[in-house]
Amino acid sequence: MKIDLKSLLIISLGYIVVLFLVAFFSNRIYKKNRKFIYNPYVYALSLGVYCTSWTYYGSVGRASTNGIEFLAIYVGPTLIVFSWWFLLRKIIVITERYNINNIADFLSFRYGRSTRFGVIVTILNIFGIIPYISLQLKAITESFTIVLGHYVEYELPIFSDSAFYISIFMGILAAAFGIHHIGENRKHPALVGVITFESIVKLIIFLIAGVYILKFTNGISGLFEYLSSNRDIESVRRIITLGNGENSYGKWFAMLIMSMFAVMFLPRQFQMAVVENDSLKHLKFAMYLFPFYLFLINLFVIPIALAGKIYLV
Repeated sequence: MKIDLKSLLIISLGYIVVLFLVAFFSNRIYKKNRKFIYNPYVYALSLGVYCTSWTYYGSVGRASTNGIEFLAIYVGPTLIVFSWWFLLRKIIVITERYNINNIADFLSFRYGRSTRFGVIVTILNIFGIIPYISLQLKAITESFTIVLGHYVEYELPIFSDSAFYISIFMGILAAAFGIHHIGENRKHPALVGVITFESIVKLIIFLIAGVYILKFTNGISGLFEYLSSNRDIESVRRIITLGNGENSYGKWFAMLIMSMFAVMFLPRQFQMAVVENDSLKHLKFAMYLFPFYLFLINLFVIPIALAGKIYLV
C-alpha cells in the first residue's frame, strides 16, 4: 500500500496526539481512582514494552532466515517468569523500601551504595541501549519509505536521511515528557497508560495482519498445500526448523539466557516491571498474562514468514 507524504504525516501526527491524550487522561484517571491505572491487567500489558519493532521486523525476518530460532527471544521470558514470585518480588520490595528508581540505583545500592558502580552501570546502559534505539529508528524510517513507495537500500547522507529528523523529533518529545515528571513521585501513571495502550495497539495490528495474510493465502492448509507441491522448498522448510547453521543450537541457548535477563533488567523492563509495580498481587497475574501476550503476538509469525517466502521471493 502506497500513500502520499501528506497523508502519512497526518496519520503519524494523529497517532502522537492520541498518545498524548492517553497520557493526559491516564493522569486524570489516576488522581480520581488509581486502580484504573494500577491494576493487574494494565500491569501485565505494560510489560508488553518488551515487544518493540523487533517483534514486527525481527521476528518475521529471523523466522524467514533462521527458522524457529526467533522463538528463543520469547521462550526465555516465558521460562524466567516462573521465578518472578520470589526473585522479581524481592527486587520490587527492595526498590519500594529504599525508593530506588532505576537499575543503576538498584545495583549501586546492592554494592554498598557505590557511586562509582552506579556510574559504570549507567554508562553501560547508555552504550547498550544504542542498538535498540537504532532498531527503532530503522524500523520507523524503513516503514515510512516503504509506505511512500521509494525505498532505497543504500545509505543516505545524514541530512538527507529521514532518520536524522525523526530522531530529533523523538528526542524533543522524550525531553518534554521527562521534564514534565521531574520532582514527582516514582510512579508515572501517564507512562503506564501510554505503554499499555501501545501494547494493545501492537497486538491488535499484528493479529489483524496475520488473519488477513492467512485469508489471502487460503489459510494454513493453503500454505502447506503449496509446500507439498513445490519442488524447490528447502528455503521454505527452513522456516519451520531450527535453521541450518552450525551453531544454531548454541545460538538458541545463548538467546534464551540473554532474553531471560533482558525481560527483567533492560532499563525499560525494570521501569515497568519493578518501579511501576503498585502491588505484589499484580505480579501473580502477570506471571500468567504476560506469557499469554507473548504467545498471541507471535501466533502468526511463522505463517507470515511462509507467505513471504512463497509469494514475495
